[in-house]
Amino acid sequence: MEDRELIDQLVEVEARLEAFAAAGAAVHAASYSPGKWSGAEVLGHVTDCSTVFYYRFLRAAADGADIVPFDQEVWAKGLSLRLRPVAVSMVMLRGLHAALAHHLRTLTPEARARTSRHVERGPLTPLAIATQLINHERHHAGQLDAIRGGRTWTKAEAVPY
Repeated sequence: MEDRELIDQLVEVEARLEAFAAAGAAVHAASYSPGKWSGAEVLGHVTDCSTVFYYRFLRAAADGADIVPFDQEVWAKGLSLRLRPVAVSMVMLRGLHAALAHHLRTLTPEARARTSRHVERGPLTPLAIATQLINHERHHAGQLDAIRGGRTWTKAEAVPY
């Protein structure tokens, strides 16, 4: 995927996340399916994962160091995800998106060619990691769109990442 396309997708997904954030507390408290996280928790999860993906992107671009997985359920519980305000998640995402877009525009050819090794996913370039970040956000933006629209999200709507 080209840098411009990645940046365009980043802008598009941020607009979807902003629309969810603007929807209000009742929407934030709703879930896309019974027994699943609330919308606010999904947004918090997106924020945490995007932060991890961005760190991986930086590692790959800077020095190609190995990257490790994390357990999203442990993070959700340990970081009290259910208590995080939507506004806090959005501030974090806006800054992260601005920084990622900057790096996508300015990475040197040498930085683009570096790879990091993930124990489960194998070798990853910075652009592959940026694509994962964006597709993960697009995947969960679909869930938040469903919540905002008052409907159930189905796995048929999933975006691979």
